[in-house]
Amino acid sequence: QMSAQLSEDPPHPCFIQDPVHGFIEIPRKFLRIIDTPQFKRLQNLKQLGATYVVYPGATHTRFEHSLGVMHLAGRAMDQLRRKNPELKIDSRLKELVMAAGLLHDIGHGPFSHMFDSEFLKNQKYYPELKGKSHEDFSVAMINHIVKAENNPLEFETVETEEGEVFSEKEFVQSLINPKAFSEERKKYERKYNGKWIYQIISNEESGLDVDKMDYLLRDARALRMGDISMPIERVLLNMEVKLTKDLGESDTPEQKANQIAFPVKLCNDIYMIFNMRYNLHKNVYTHKTIKAVEYMMLDAMLMVDKELEISKSCMNMAKYAHLTDSVINQIERLRGAKYEKARKLICRIQRRQLYVSAYQLIVPQKLYEIWNKNTKKKELITKEEIMEELRNSLVTEEDIVIQHAKLNYGSKEKNPLDSIVFFRHNKWKGSTQVMQPGLPSHMIQENIKHQEHLLRVYLRVDKSNKTKGGVDYKKIGATEDAMRRWSEREENKKIVKPIVFESMEPKRFPLNRTTSQPTTKIERRVFSTPTRNSLRRPSGATGTPVGHKMISQSLGCSSPGQSGGTPLRPTPSSSRRDRPRKRRTKFAMLSPIPEEKPQKRKRNGIGNA
Repeated sequence: QMSAQLSEDPPHPCFIQDPVHGFIEIPRKFLRIIDTPQFKRLQNLKQLGATYVVYPGATHTRFEHSLGVMHLAGRAMDQLRRKNPELKIDSRLKELVMAAGLLHDIGHGPFSHMFDSEFLKNQKYYPELKGKSHEDFSVAMINHIVKAENNPLEFETVETEEGEVFSEKEFVQSLINPKAFSEERKKYERKYNGKWIYQIISNEESGLDVDKMDYLLRDARALRMGDISMPIERVLLNMEVKLTKDLGESDTPEQKANQIAFPVKLCNDIYMIFNMRYNLHKNVYTHKTIKAVEYMMLDAMLMVDKELEISKSCMNMAKYAHLTDSVINQIERLRGAKYEKARKLICRIQRRQLYVSAYQLIVPQKLYEIWNKNTKKKELITKEEIMEELRNSLVTEEDIVIQHAKLNYGSKEKNPLDSIVFFRHNKWKGSTQVMQPGLPSHMIQENIKHQEHLLRVYLRVDKSNKTKGGVDYKKIGATEDAMRRWSEREENKKIVKPIVFESMEPKRFPLNRTTSQPTTKIERRVFSTPTRNSLRRPSGATGTPVGHKMISQSLGCSSPGQSGGTPLRPTPSSSRRDRPRKRRTKFAMLSPIPEEKPQKRKRNGIGNA
């Protein structure tokens, strides 16, 4: 049946319209994987998890992202085949790399990285799942697809004369998860002459790979956070592999050879790509409201983990293939008193009654290193330290959620350009020099640390119950006071910026030129523009009309009759065309309060009193 299906396949490829890359060419044999329930499951997994709560346009899925990575992997292989014919890249090697790009995210769980980084770490039924990543599940899902779908990509196993066994399925899995196949990786690096083959899908050397290129393009487009299509296009068109014989420099370190390299003129473009990654992580992926929603989803999933068998499905890929973002809808449909808390959490998300962020702190890497050296602590704060500062308040340890995050450019505190190989052609000598450009601009500090630490403290309270005197209101106030006391500790003063409270005293303004006195009382007065009668100047009178006098004095200007004064408005002439209109237009401006004048007594009917 499979051979009959292969013979019926038309020779021409398939094309899919992608919103980011346009038309994507897909080999016909790849449709046997795309049109499977295991891969179509990615259509129900949002790329950015709960980000759609804050950014409504962030509804793209893992399905289209996987197609985009496959497309960019094919383009990278075509470029390397043109630039480096000595690598002997054939069509089968290109297909295997494209298959790795297509299947690299097939093991993702519900709500993106929240599942493997938070849920699996906090679930209590299967300890062996703690520490697992979506790459591990991708490797297991590929084994399941090969077995359940009768090897749709026709993976083969070849044994050489030296006794080494090369498995195409194992090679694809090692491209997706190089850490789990560290021994097998060395074998394939020898076969394909260098590390370059492992720098396309998941680049552990520098972090610059087609996976990052696609999700940065796709996320920035959906969120309207900027456009980096030009730098990425230049990177794809200028990448090439520099072998040892091509370097031509005796002092070139050996680890720089046989890797994907770029011309030194692209250092600014590559820096822009990593800068976009930092901006997305800081402004979107670790957004205060988004993280609050994710923590609420996490608590709801942990409450019903046993009933819905969420953790148990990770042990069986046949069940894991049905685990999608719809788990939240399943929680809403549960009936029973024991599911009431989980249902209320989902209902609060829909009504935007989210967890409250009581404290936030961002620590630069340099200050963090000094603090870490003095305190010998790994984390900035723990729940035990917060409970010490709370001093027997209503807040319990279960009410507190602490978020620790590291915001960097992908290489921890290092400059991302330090781990990328750059070269420059010497036309006169006919050689290539490998060099390190450093920072792309002199406006950036040379010893800058490309990392900062983010700390947030959330409370599991209802944001809508912040009425004065309520329990939640008291919990929020007690936590804020506790964090203020924590920041005033001697060991934390260097990492916490001083909080400047706005003074309630009246502000001092410059001296008024007319009275030579400082103006302290300011009010916002609404009055109409001067009319034609009020602007008329009596015969023989000098100075400024009444309306202009009020304006000039309020702004600290002198009248036109005084020395150095400049009129704010030309003196109206007798011409009807130059006269101001009779329409009364109201506007607001700042002016000093006039002094109160004593009122005259009224007549008693006979005469003055």
